[in-house]
Amino acid sequence: MSKNFFEYATVEVFVTTCSGIVPIEGASVTVTYDGLPDGQGARSETHITNKEGRAEPFKMMTRRVKIKDRYIDFPKNKGCNIAIEADGYVLTSAKNVPIFPKITVRRSFDLIPVS
Repeated sequence: MSKNFFEYATVEVFVTTCSGIVPIEGASVTVTYDGLPDGQGARSETHITNKEGRAEPFKMMTRRVKIKDRYIDFPKNKGCNIAIEADGYVLTSAKNVPIFPKITVRRSFDLIPVS
């Protein structure tokens, strides 16, 4: 017997410069996730970093199936895309960042100033 249920994966993003020493306030962090369990297409959400360079956590719904004592995630190995934009810095992004149900993934981005 199988049981379908939904759980959330969380992504926390930190944005800095100078090799992680200086946090960047006001950077735009956009996370795009197309693995929605209902199959209704991609979801995109944007948050702005605070004075510590931290964006509000992003929560993405994932679907799991429990078959006997084993959990199976759907879609398998699906990740999200993260884009960082800040005035005076080079646009930065990461593709297919892995996410997992009930796990918080933390990613730090060190932006490079525009010459």
